[in-house]
Amino acid sequence: MKKILSLIIAVLALAAVFSSCGREDMTVEQAIEIAGPLVQKSYEVNDIFFGEGLPHEEDTGTDEDATQYDVAPVRYLTVISDKYNSVSSLKEAALEVYTESYMESVFERIFNGVATENGEIVEYPRYYESLAENLKIRAGVEEESIVTGRKYDVTTLKITSQAGGYVFFTLDSFIDGEPAGTVELSMKDEGNGWRLDSPTY
Repeated sequence: MKKILSLIIAVLALAAVFSSCGREDMTVEQAIEIAGPLVQKSYEVNDIFFGEGLPHEEDTGTDEDATQYDVAPVRYLTVISDKYNSVSSLKEAALEVYTESYMESVFERIFNGVATENGEIVEYPRYYESLAENLKIRAGVEEESIVTGRKYDVTTLKITSQAGGYVFFTLDSFIDGEPAGTVELSMKDEGNGWRLDSPTY
């Protein structure tokens, strides 16, 4: 039985080797065609998760749902969006652009917050769904924005390396229309399509 199992493992290993050897390198033209739409979509995702967040009701300084966290200064406001009305809709949008492995820690922070080993809350969730199934956003996230408004010229794409289902490439970037340096990004073949594996903000 052990010999059979060893033989199966060896065959699978050889198949993987030949499969990887048979993979043709992506051309610059192909990379532009794939990366272009992903980079374009990433701008909206970046704003939602790392920037000013989704549109919401006016902040009046009070919110009934704040009692969920039992901390008076923390307030949550109802999101106003026809496109995004649940945590799952936000996750779906993000996973159309970024890899699951990249978004895993982001989801944890955005939807569950950050706490110490002792359970002390360091950062409250940016979004959550209330008991009434309304999507809520934490008041004041606009002040925490790390999105710079960086944009990219995809036609400047240069592939630096590619292996194991990953493609690494550089793009010229701009902030407010002014050159902001060359940035190295990566994308990964997730099996159901390519996704960015590094942030674009």
